[in-house]
Amino acid sequence: MDTITHGIAGALIGKAVFRGEDMFASDSMKRGRIITWSLMLGAIFPDSDVIRDILSHDKLLVITWHRSITHSLVMLPLWALLLAGITRVVANSRKWEAPSFVALVGIYAAGILSHILLDLVTSFGTMIWSPLEWSRPAWDLIFIIDFTLTGIVLVPQLLAWVYAHPQKVKSRGVRMWLVFLPAPFLIARIGEIVGAPISHGVVWSAMVIFAALFLLPVLLGWGVKIQHDTWNRVGLAAAVIYVACALYTHHVALSRIQKFAELERLRVVSIGALPLPPSLWHWDGLVRSERGVYELRMDLSDKPVSDGELLALEHH
Repeated sequence: MDTITHGIAGALIGKAVFRGEDMFASDSMKRGRIITWSLMLGAIFPDSDVIRDILSHDKLLVITWHRSITHSLVMLPLWALLLAGITRVVANSRKWEAPSFVALVGIYAAGILSHILLDLVTSFGTMIWSPLEWSRPAWDLIFIIDFTLTGIVLVPQLLAWVYAHPQKVKSRGVRMWLVFLPAPFLIARIGEIVGAPISHGVVWSAMVIFAALFLLPVLLGWGVKIQHDTWNRVGLAAAVIYVACALYTHHVALSRIQKFAELERLRVVSIGALPLPPSLWHWDGLVRSERGVYELRMDLSDKPVSDGELLALEHH
């Protein structure tokens, strides 16, 4: 998963689970803000291993080193202790009201764990047992950059900010809507460039959803009645549901590629279904057999295919 999404997800967890406050609040740095900042920093910390990539001339280092010890469940306690210690030192020097050292260890551990889990759901592979073992488990559920998931973890936090002050609701709601208005078109353009086109219907649907989220609660007057924590908890629940949907669609895609292998009477060496952009409906089925590698591109939103149609979908 991209580092930006990791950080946004970490901030969401901080607000939804640990009662953190908005990171950029106008008041002084206090306990609630430090909680959110700490969880966000913990959530992006594992990707600090890219610093070695930048300083090295080894072009393969991103494969051999990235997602290793900083992404390790074995090393997680050490990183949490280290980050908590640094935070306490900084907080004490600036006389900030920070959580206790033990609480910070738990907060940083939660942030790092969220990063590891969100990397595990992609296909790149994460060395979660390093340095004891250097294998790369991967759950193959979500593409490494998923704008839908990013939106799910970001928008609820913005909604909580919009409706935090009744006197500023209208201006904030309109501003956020205007910011998000071009987003579907930009994402569709990116999808077109990388060969993952997004339909016009999806683009317009996204625009309607953003308008409903940012403007309807303003017009109807119920947005301010929802507590700050509730917005964030709903966002976290939505993210969990999204991953659960990815788990289901992966099961469907894997079943389809397994059926393809049976119809082709392949002696399977390895088999998998990898997520493709731009949505959970798109999958790349791969079979490695004694006869070679077979690929099956799938769009699960299409109607169920017959055995003959399934064989015809093979990508040469």
